[in-house]
Amino acid sequence: MSKSVATLCVIGWSAFWCFGFLALSAPAPQAATLPMLLAFAGFIAGSWSYLTLARRQSPMPRLQDDSGEAPDVLS
Repeated sequence: MSKSVATLCVIGWSAFWCFGFLALSAPAPQAATLPMLLAFAGFIAGSWSYLTLARRQSPMPRLQDDSGEAPDVLS
């Protein structure tokens, strides 16, 4: 399931950027209607799938030393 959501994420953001450029570079406002709608659909699909993948990601494990405290990695 996550592979299909990741594929949808890539396709959605690609559609957003491609059709968004076409909508912005259209010579007349009437010619930009369909690319604008397709760019919006790509934005919705890309955003939804990105948030779905981010929500499913497991949290990063926190490293601890023997005393139970997190080590200072900057020293």
